[in-house]
Amino acid sequence: MYIPNHNIYEALENGKSLLKHLIDSKMKKEALYILKNIETIYDKKNHPFLRSLLFKCIFNNMEEVALELLKKCVNPEFGECFLMYAIDNNMESLVLELLKRENINPNIKDDRKKTILIQALESNMKKVAKELLKNKDLNYNEKDKDGNTALILACKNKI
Repeated sequence: MYIPNHNIYEALENGKSLLKHLIDSKMKKEALYILKNIETIYDKKNHPFLRSLLFKCIFNNMEEVALELLKKCVNPEFGECFLMYAIDNNMESLVLELLKRENINPNIKDDRKKTILIQALESNMKKVAKELLKNKDLNYNEKDKDGNTALILACKNKI
């Protein structure tokens, strides 16, 4: 069933949108059904809403829903923090999709001074590490707070 006019922002009786309710309730199959049957969901006024949906997908371990959400967003301006959360939750496909965005800085660090590359290597995300290494702006010599570089971690983990 195709749903071209479905308003995902419209609130249900509980005050949540249908899509937010489905994600909160971890109803993956139903959320995917809605997302696969609508055209786009981008609206600048609702950026906070879209960001909260993506965060909820990551925290609820709904990688497939998060990927479909990104596909339906036209030119989303999601920040790098989603990369950190996706890596922390071992969502390799989502990380790879986020890396395709133009506004992603490959050298961002978390509070432990770990870069995306270091986190990917620690999580054994080889595809992510290979994709990052293709980026000409990547500084692969960055050190975390323990003094480890990506090369040191790759050698330690035999990657």
